Amino acid sequence: MSRVTRARTALMVATDVGFLVYGTLTLLHVLPSAWLFKDHDNPILLSWNGSFLPLDLLISISGFLAAALRRRGARASSLSLISRVLTRCSRLMAVSFWALRGDFASIRCRFPSA
Repeated sequence: MSRVTRARTALMVATDVGFLVYGTLTLLHVLPSAWLFKDHDNPILLSWNGSFLPLDLLISISGFLAAALRRRGARASSLSLISRVLTRCSRLMAVSFWALRGDFASIRCRFPSA
């Protein structure tokens, strides 16, 4: 495996682990309220957040499987591509939702004055 492929695989596995950790922490209600998104206790938003679970599981399974195949020396470029595309779609849906809600309006970029 090339250095780029190893790095890409490591990042993909780290992302997949992150999906699983986030999902577990969310389902178990472990995170403090200050770390959660606005209206985190709203039933509609809880359902919306939970609706990502099947997609996140598919992303993680495909990413772990691609990494395992690569470790054995098999070609896994198609499976890896599927995992990466699903990851980007999932995150784009989330960012779009939060942008439509205006939850980024409170973020202020501070640039040094000229």
